Amino acid sequence: DLIYMDVKDKLKHDRNLPGNQVLEQRGSIEMKAWIVTPTVGYAVHDSEKARVEIIGGLRYLWLDAGLKVVVDGDPKFDESDSGSSWDAIVGMRADVNLNSKWFLPIYFDIGTGDSKSTWQGFAGIGYKFNKLEAILAYRYLDYDFDDSPVFDDLNLKGPFVGLGFRF
Repeated sequence: DLIYMDVKDKLKHDRNLPGNQVLEQRGSIEMKAWIVTPTVGYAVHDSEKARVEIIGGLRYLWLDAGLKVVVDGDPKFDESDSGSSWDAIVGMRADVNLNSKWFLPIYFDIGTGDSKSTWQGFAGIGYKFNKLEAILAYRYLDYDFDDSPVFDDLNLKGPFVGLGFRF
């Protein structure tokens, strides 16, 4: 599993002050991240109706974030930091077959290591081609860092589209 993010936003706010003066406020925030989750699994159940696997692996997070604030052309705050985290994870993955082509993918893992804890879950619907499958699902990924100087918590959530290869 591989996630890449590059998120940026800019803020511009001019405030009218007494005496026809204008206070110009500018800001920007930027965050880049890579999350890589290699896993291996062992099938504990495999039938026409469903396949259930117990999985184990690692989750790697690299995160770079920056925040800049400028008031009337004077930089007031300009900080950035980056860091990484390695966590061991365990979990389960299942495909519930609705028919020969359509299935329901379900995934959950939990782990710890450099972070205090991390967990991820998703569920959705998928369609099987010959050796390829397409998935539309909703994912929630959570990190609790506790002692990190950069972040306390990180939550990523929302719909995703994925492609899988079967061999």
